[in-house]
Amino acid sequence: MNDYVLPIAKDFPKQVIEFCVKRAYEHQQEVVPTLTGKTFLDDHMYLPDNLVDEINAWNANLGLPKLHYAVLFQKHNLFEKKNNSIHIDYNADYDDVAKCALNVPILNFENTTMSWWKGDYSKKMLYANQSCCKDDKPNGDIKIPYLDLQWNSEPELEYTYEIENIPHICKINIPHSVTAPEQFRVVLSMRFEGNPSFEEIKTIVEERIDYEIF
Repeated sequence: MNDYVLPIAKDFPKQVIEFCVKRAYEHQQEVVPTLTGKTFLDDHMYLPDNLVDEINAWNANLGLPKLHYAVLFQKHNLFEKKNNSIHIDYNADYDDVAKCALNVPILNFENTTMSWWKGDYSKKMLYANQSCCKDDKPNGDIKIPYLDLQWNSEPELEYTYEIENIPHICKINIPHSVTAPEQFRVVLSMRFEGNPSFEEIKTIVEERIDYEIF
């Protein structure tokens, strides 16, 4: 056990995974031919109501909050643990850092990692659009808020999780990064209603008598 990630010993709904596989391949075909050096594709996921119900039933079985939203992350060309994917997530609906995620590996997760970092850094709110541009204020389609990290010292590695084929709860309100050295690493990353902390969710899961801690 650690302070960054908690594997969940429960199979995730197969229909949700199949839907994500299909969407991931579709998005790659749409976008990859036009990519120029980008290392990731992010989808703010549309999930049909029946799949949202499946996810919420899975969450309820563990006593977890309902789904707030889901993102399909596709990343590649990230070979070293310290790379340009180091970031802190932001939740615009709560106007706060996103604190905790439920991640489900979908495709090409083998030999990939998630790492957490510490050091002297500052955060600045910036705004972006889906394709190319960013600014320090919303303007036109440049309106997606995110946190830009400015490091005043070299990031220091705190912990690395070797991705397994299993859902896992992870902490996302401190700097973290992923590796994805070969094909697109595809992960369904979900946020909970209320934006609870990793510690709150970890306590809920560990208190379930039918939950097997890895």
